[in-house]
Amino acid sequence: MIEEGSEIEVDLDRMAHGGAAVGRHESLVCFVRDGLPGERVRARVESLGKGGRFANARAVEILNPSPDRRSYDWAPADPERTETPVGGVDYAHIRPEAQRQYKAGVIREQLERLGGMDPADGLLTDLTVQPLDAPSDEGWRTRVHWAVDDSGRLGMHPYHGSDIIPVEDLPFAIAGINALRLYEGEWRSIQRIDVAAPACGNPPLVVLTAVDGVVPEEIADDIDVELGMCLPTDEAVGAVILPAPRSGRSRGEKPAPVVVRGSGDVVEELSLPDGSSLRFRVGAGGFWQNHRAAPERLYDLVGQATGLAEGETAWDLYAGAGLLTAALADRVGGPGTVWAVEGSPVTAADAEFNFGPEGRARTPRAAQTQIVTTRAGVEQALARWGTPSREAHGGADPVRRNRPASRYSPEPSSIPDVVVLDPPRQGAGRKVLERLTQIGPRRIVYVSCDPAALGRDTGYLAAFGWKLAEVTGLDMYPDTHHVETLAVFERA
Repeated sequence: MIEEGSEIEVDLDRMAHGGAAVGRHESLVCFVRDGLPGERVRARVESLGKGGRFANARAVEILNPSPDRRSYDWAPADPERTETPVGGVDYAHIRPEAQRQYKAGVIREQLERLGGMDPADGLLTDLTVQPLDAPSDEGWRTRVHWAVDDSGRLGMHPYHGSDIIPVEDLPFAIAGINALRLYEGEWRSIQRIDVAAPACGNPPLVVLTAVDGVVPEEIADDIDVELGMCLPTDEAVGAVILPAPRSGRSRGEKPAPVVVRGSGDVVEELSLPDGSSLRFRVGAGGFWQNHRAAPERLYDLVGQATGLAEGETAWDLYAGAGLLTAALADRVGGPGTVWAVEGSPVTAADAEFNFGPEGRARTPRAAQTQIVTTRAGVEQALARWGTPSREAHGGADPVRRNRPASRYSPEPSSIPDVVVLDPPRQGAGRKVLERLTQIGPRRIVYVSCDPAALGRDTGYLAAFGWKLAEVTGLDMYPDTHHVETLAVFERA
């Protein structure tokens, strides 16, 4: 009888969504972490599915190694050197070329299984995951976070675990993050530390989240001293202390964040082919792509995928700080209109600033583009807006450009030619996609960070009369099972 803790031999045949390899032990389906297709492994069962229909396990011995297997230099994440490796790098034991092949297979499977696509469709048989260029001697992540243990030391959690394993340098982080040496500090009143370090070399930002019951203002001086002991003396670094996520809710109030150093945000720069650059303010807790090469690649690929012409109208839903808004504005030019919708108050404020009078996120071609930033959840914004007219042109009263959403916010007066979606991991969902179908753009460009969500949403769009016209994967999360996908949908 197989139970938790049992060790079994499993022949693995494919990679599943989520990072595990799939195989069978007799009739039992097994999802095995740290395994690879083609391998026979000895695996320890960690949990059983309802009714014992499947097992989640971890490979403890590789009996027949795959040629796609490699050793990983970072000991805290190497399952061959530690009993409890940290999470977050679950593909690190796989050669980079093979990682991309497995990720492409996962995207195909989700589009077939959840999206209802034919496995023989050329879009799927030709689908690849493209690497992103990055310096080979540096890491790729410009955003990282650590948990903080009871002694105030930095660490990471193991896979699906709550323990905190001490770590120091992070090989996947860019050099500017490791140079901060935050692991030398003792952060006793802090539960989590996030760092954002722009790849362009602009000053990084350290965001410290206080433990429950601690008021940021009361620990600001101590945190400033601790930062001074860790940081290089010549390093310009911003630092912000945030209250615990649930702090103050029982009293109907919440302590305010405190800026300890710098301005409380970072400035990201996007290099353009002509040698100029765009600048984007991103506040503490705001969203920006993790991979150092991702912003430029997405800016180019999404802009091209829209097929927008000068004077047209585009909507950027889940707009973040405005990276793709800038790409759309450059495409539609001065006579065009872009509506940017973002639900996060911090990130929506960043987008409003970036395209306002003091912002520098417009190309010369987009200097006069009407850009309307709306702070609202996408589903709520679409439900509130009426269906625009095909005859109307433009977007809203230009006096109201770059205003945050409120009950007095303008509404679009013309149907968008193209809608760009870059939703969070759960995807856009049925209601948003059904509403967009009613509104009637000619094209939807969908940027997805989760193949299963893309598969589900592809199925919804097919039911609403859309077809997948283009799809490609982007390896924006090397050494992990995560993958970005760019998909273009047109009317069937």
